[in-house]
Amino acid sequence: MNVSWSLSALRKKEVIDLSSGLRLGFIYDAELDLSCGLLSSLLVREKKFFLPRRYRVAWSAVRRISDALILAESSVLLPPRCGGEWFLHRLRAHFLLMVSGKNINNM
Repeated sequence: MNVSWSLSALRKKEVIDLSSGLRLGFIYDAELDLSCGLLSSLLVREKKFFLPRRYRVAWSAVRRISDALILAESSVLLPPRCGGEWFLHRLRAHFLLMVSGKNINNM
């Protein structure tokens, strides 16, 4: 059975990591292997407003695709991006250090 999906259709599906049971979020982009023209991984972002985590899910790790879900066996947490997201990540880290009472001037 040959089934094809458009990226816009995949973006409406929530991704769940089967190994941890985490609801990772929704697809926001995809990575292609240009040497062979195949989909290599899906980029997933949490549905949070403040500092959402981003994950990379290898296409080979995808086990099932249903009408509303994509089940994958493993995922990789991506580092925060540079720019605004990176700045907010650092700001949050400094705030947590300040609240904990540690000296942030030695950083």
